[in-house]
Amino acid sequence: MWSTWLFLFYNITTPLAIPNDESIMEPLPHERIETIALSKKCNNGSIIEWQDDHPSDEKIKIINQICNLVMDKFSIFFKNKKIEVPKKINLKFSISLLNKGNKSRQLNDLQRFAKGYNPKNSNGDPITKYGYYHFETNHIFIFNEIMNGKMPNKMFKTVLAHEIFHALTHQNNLIEKMPHPIYESDERMAREFTLFLGLGE
Repeated sequence: MWSTWLFLFYNITTPLAIPNDESIMEPLPHERIETIALSKKCNNGSIIEWQDDHPSDEKIKIINQICNLVMDKFSIFFKNKKIEVPKKINLKFSISLLNKGNKSRQLNDLQRFAKGYNPKNSNGDPITKYGYYHFETNHIFIFNEIMNGKMPNKMFKTVLAHEIFHALTHQNNLIEKMPHPIYESDERMAREFTLFLGLGE
């Protein structure tokens, strides 16, 4: 497994390694917005980065609605799978809403996410990613297209629910109860879960 934490060490024969800001995955200080806390059901959820446009009550409401829906249905989904869920469900995450382009610091910037999730097609070319949950920092990176014109963007809802699902399975040790290989099962169940919610996959 990999980590975004950067460790510097002193070696008499080797100079200190200085990280390049462009390769740091988490939002840099100047990229962070004033923290937006999410709804009571997601009271350990927050938005800390918001590219392209500005937060609005309408967009935050959509994020809260999806988070609430996930929390309402999560235990029911696993009950149907005959997997026991803790009575007290842990959920803590922060969100970066990013332009899905591949320019510097955007969601498909291969330098920013060099050590992260960079799916490729059969030709070896990068596949556009729309969301990614980094379990070591409890951080969700997701494309910032909450609205499709004047309507909520269903694809955004699906991706957000998918990534919160991953946050829940990792933080509540449920991934360990899944059939092996567990990470493939976690991905498959995330898709089944969004279908279960009526959001497609």
